[in-house]
Amino acid sequence: ATVACVLHAMQLRKQFYPVVVHLGTSKLSVTIMGNMVFVTALMLAQMLRKIFLGSLRAAELDRLYEKIWFAVTETCLALTIFREELRFRFVFLFTVLLFVKVFHWLSAFRVEQFHTELAVSSLTHARIMMLMGIL
Repeated sequence: ATVACVLHAMQLRKQFYPVVVHLGTSKLSVTIMGNMVFVTALMLAQMLRKIFLGSLRAAELDRLYEKIWFAVTETCLALTIFREELRFRFVFLFTVLLFVKVFHWLSAFRVEQFHTELAVSSLTHARIMMLMGIL
């Protein structure tokens, strides 16, 4: 859909600047591009999760879903105050905040799990330390 949107804009306007203006002002184009950015962010999060945490356990997923539900609900209630200021930058920063929260919770869950296991490899410790350093 994103490629079709860009190609359509290129057919309508032949030069680069008018194409970019069209993509930034057309509501359909902005929606399509926003969805593409969101899907790309989800794929990046999945890749980072695979690299730093591996597969998640069922207990970690349950606790994560519970925390995400409350965080998103709380944030959406707070967004009602700023509904006039919902611009790209605001939505972008909200998404970054949510991703950082999720990875923080996941690293905390994994560190709690380390306390119950007897043998944890040094590679696993290094991966968690790198994740915490990035956060």
